[in-house]
Amino acid sequence: MKILFRCDASPMQGMGHIRRCRALAIALKERHCKAVFACRNSGFNWFEEVKDFAVAAESLEWKLKPYEDAMEVVRLCRKYDISMVIVDHYRGNACYQKALLENGLRWAQFDGAVNSPLWANWVINTSPQACESEYKSRCRRNDIHFLLGPQYAILRPEFAKCRRRLFFRKTVGKILLTFGGGDDRGATIFCLNALSSNIIGCEVVVCASSYNPRVAGIRSWVKRHVSVPVTILEDCGNLAKVMADSDIAVTAGGTTVFETSAMGVPGLVIQIAKNQAVISKSWEDAGVVFNLGSLKGLTQARFGSSIKKIICDVKRRKQMRLAGMNLVDGLGAGRLADVLLGDLDKACYKRS
Repeated sequence: MKILFRCDASPMQGMGHIRRCRALAIALKERHCKAVFACRNSGFNWFEEVKDFAVAAESLEWKLKPYEDAMEVVRLCRKYDISMVIVDHYRGNACYQKALLENGLRWAQFDGAVNSPLWANWVINTSPQACESEYKSRCRRNDIHFLLGPQYAILRPEFAKCRRRLFFRKTVGKILLTFGGGDDRGATIFCLNALSSNIIGCEVVVCASSYNPRVAGIRSWVKRHVSVPVTILEDCGNLAKVMADSDIAVTAGGTTVFETSAMGVPGLVIQIAKNQAVISKSWEDAGVVFNLGSLKGLTQARFGSSIKKIICDVKRRKQMRLAGMNLVDGLGAGRLADVLLGDLDKACYKRS
C-alpha cells in the first residue's frame, strides 16, 4: 500500500509539517506501507528529511494556487497508485478538498483552526481541547472520522525511548530555548536579552536551525556576552535527549510543545505566529505551560518575572510535568497509523 504525504516547508512555516509527516511515515513503514512525499518547498533541502525511507519524493512549485495544488495531488495519486493521502498544510480550503473528493481520493487532513468546511475522510486535530462538537457545523459529509487530542500527537521514536529515563529535578539548572525549524521572528535573542539580566546560575541551551535566517545574529549575541553561560546547538540531532536534560523550556506554540510535554519539561510558550494562539491557550488551560501570548506584545520584564516565578514554584513545575506527560505519551504516530489503516481496510472491504 502506498500513501502520499502532501506537506509544505519554508523558513516562515518551518519544518514542523514535514517532520510530523516523516514520523508518521516511519510508523506506517513499520506496518508495511510505502511513503511518497510531495512538498511545496521554499528555502529548504527537504529531500534530506525523507530520502532514507520514501520510495519517491516530488517538489511542487510554491506559487501553485490551491486548486492547482489539489490537481497535482490527484496526478501523483494516479502516477503512484496511492491508497491514501495525508494533507498537512494550510491550503486545504473548500475548492482544494472538493477537487480531491470529485476525483475519488481518500485523505486525512490535519486541522487545528476549526474554521473551514471539511470533506476529508479523517480529520486530525491533536490540540488538548479538540472536541468533535466544535466541528458539527463544518462537516460536509456524514462519515468523517475525527481523530482528536494529544493521544494522536506525532513525535519521532526517540521521544518515547527517552521518556523511560526521566526524573524530576527540584533545582533548575538548565533552561532550553527552541523556536522550531525556521524563522524564530527574533524570539531567541529577545529571550537571551531578558535572561542575561534576570537569571543567575542557570545554563541556557539554544537549539536553533541553520534555516533560521537569524541564526548568525544568535551566534554573534553569544560571542558578545561571554559571561552568560549559553550553548548553541544547531540542527540538533537528538532533541529528545536535550529536552530530557533540561528543567524548563521556552518554546513557540507549535509542534515543540508536544515534545516538551512528552518529556515532562515545564514550559513557557511565546506565540511567534498567529495560528499558535488557540493551541497555546489550550496547553495553558490543560496546566502544561505558562502562555505568555504574542512575542509582539511581550516585554522583557514580564518574561523575566514569569520565568523567575516558574523556577521558584517547585510544586507548580511538578504539576506541569505530570500534566504534560499524561497528555502526550510519545506513541501517537503508531496509534494514528493503526487507526488509519484499520479504517481504510474496512472501507476497502465494504467497497468489494
